[in-house]
Amino acid sequence: MIIVHFIAQIVVEIGYMDGHAPSQEDLDVLEAYYIQLGYHRAEFHLDDVVPYVYEFDLRTYGWPGPQYYSYSSTYRNHSGDPKWQWMLCFHYISIDGKRVEHLGVYCGEYGILIHDQYLKDLWFLF
Repeated sequence: MIIVHFIAQIVVEIGYMDGHAPSQEDLDVLEAYYIQLGYHRAEFHLDDVVPYVYEFDLRTYGWPGPQYYSYSSTYRNHSGDPKWQWMLCFHYISIDGKRVEHLGVYCGEYGILIHDQYLKDLWFLF
């Protein structure tokens, strides 16, 4: 007997820098990712436009850094609600000043951080 467990749904609140909002195609890929993880449904809410910074550093002066807490306390509307995830879309992400060399970072309860400019830079190379 095969038992498949589906988690009812996940809801993702998305904050993004101007010019870095995920497209419908991006959201479709994210939805497929969540469904593959076992969620029955993924729902996305484009929420706040967050202030632009060239490079968002996750861990300046400790983990997570003060910049993260500033954004979280200002723009995260569903903190503490387990069915809600939080995603931020940035230009670049770094950790202690070193640029993250992949699409983004999943930080559990702290959320999902994506920097699309890094991918655009990679595509330009090909």
